[in-house]
Amino acid sequence: MFMQKIRQSTKKHRKLLIVIVVLLMVGVVGSFAVWDSSQNNLGNTTDTLTYAQQADVYKQYIASLEPENITDASYEDALSLAQLCYSLYYYSNYAANYELEDESEIEAYMADASAALEKSALYYQQAIDTIPEGSSDDTLAGLYANLASVQLVSDDTESALANFDIAQELAPNDGTVASLYANYLYTYAEDGGYEVAKAYLEGILANLEEGTEDYIQITEEIAQYDAIEEYYQQLLEALQQQAEDSADTNDTADSNLDTESTDTTDTTDSVNQE
Repeated sequence: MFMQKIRQSTKKHRKLLIVIVVLLMVGVVGSFAVWDSSQNNLGNTTDTLTYAQQADVYKQYIASLEPENITDASYEDALSLAQLCYSLYYYSNYAANYELEDESEIEAYMADASAALEKSALYYQQAIDTIPEGSSDDTLAGLYANLASVQLVSDDTESALANFDIAQELAPNDGTVASLYANYLYTYAEDGGYEVAKAYLEGILANLEEGTEDYIQITEEIAQYDAIEEYYQQLLEALQQQAEDSADTNDTADSNLDTESTDTTDTTDSVNQE
């Protein structure tokens, strides 16, 4: 699958890998309808920090907001904490995989990432359980789709697909639902990938009125996948070229060794004859 191929790629293409990962994560995190920063105490304080430092800020901020029990959280608090916990997962995971070098620190941030991901799913479920009466089907569908996306990252694919089914039944042409399900098709599905995800989004787009918010969102999503795929193909070409160059270098080295061996043999024979 796509992310498995990315993880197997060499560090020599780190810059290109980061571009692809960032593009992908913008699509995923952006679709999670992250809270308005003006409504929390973080503001822009994380803009100049490392990923590890940003994770620390989120961890402390979440701790200051959490109720004693997740089931005590109101709808608004549960939704906010679900989004905050997913952001904590993202920053902790990124720091552990791309920024930190000390093994003990890496393990600690990976543990934080795992715990945050689990809490994110629980808070999304709490938001579903406490959604106000009269809320739209689109709102409820978005919650189920967000929960499904967290479950995908947690490798709980069965639960994720069940929740995606609920979301699509509630709001078959909703932009957020379509965006998150397309990410499943592109990143996780066994028979998925770029063509499958794009075809799905284009099918949704055909049912939407041009110029609407959902239409614009899906159009931008398709363009994003086009960009990711272009970079991915560039990566594959770069890796292939690297492999070819390495093979050529090895062939040249082997040839030089053979020549040196022949020269040594000739010299030895000449000395022996004398």
